[in-house]
Amino acid sequence: MHLYSAENYGEKSAVQKKVLIVDDSPAQVKLIQGLLEPEGYPSVGLNDPRRIEETITAERPCMICWTW
Repeated sequence: MHLYSAENYGEKSAVQKKVLIVDDSPAQVKLIQGLLEPEGYPSVGLNDPRRIEETITAERPCMICWTW
């Protein structure tokens, strides 16, 4: 996802925003990843809500999509 341009450097710079997808259904996670990633949103899928804190710390997502 292109969020801003670094015009002061004379070139465009893209910043990608990572999305953490949390759902107990692996199929649902894959579906959402399949929709987001072609649009330029890298994602991390998680099926175990007990691992949310460690995943946030490790992956540093900019957004969380919780579909329960």
